[in-house]
Amino acid sequence: MENCENGKDSAKHLRCITTKMEAQNSYKIYNGIKRSEVSQLSRLRTGHCSLNQYLHRFHHEESPECPCSSGAIETVEHFLIHCPKYDKERSKLIKNVGVGGMWIEKLLGNPKFIEFTLDYVKETGRMVF
Repeated sequence: MENCENGKDSAKHLRCITTKMEAQNSYKIYNGIKRSEVSQLSRLRTGHCSLNQYLHRFHHEESPECPCSSGAIETVEHFLIHCPKYDKERSKLIKNVGVGGMWIEKLLGNPKFIEFTLDYVKETGRMVF
């Protein structure tokens, strides 16, 4: 299986999300959300967002590491699924999507989970869009 968090190849990142069985075609995903949320979701799906891994590539951040002090690279997957800094917000996300929904492919590729994922992002206040 491909590693979706390989960093610099956003096409590979998006391909990992969209080739999973749980992922739906883009029309179904983007049709059900507000126009203002389309760019947020697109950025998360491609990895082109205001997380340190991406910002570090362009020298906007000194390090690609997450500010949670875990030593992990701040990727989309780390932010959505693993970062201890957002455990409180994530517990609400888990309640809404279930433990089985906590896969990057589902959170960013299943229309049933998109709203909850975007709510999580908003509640963390981490993303600057």
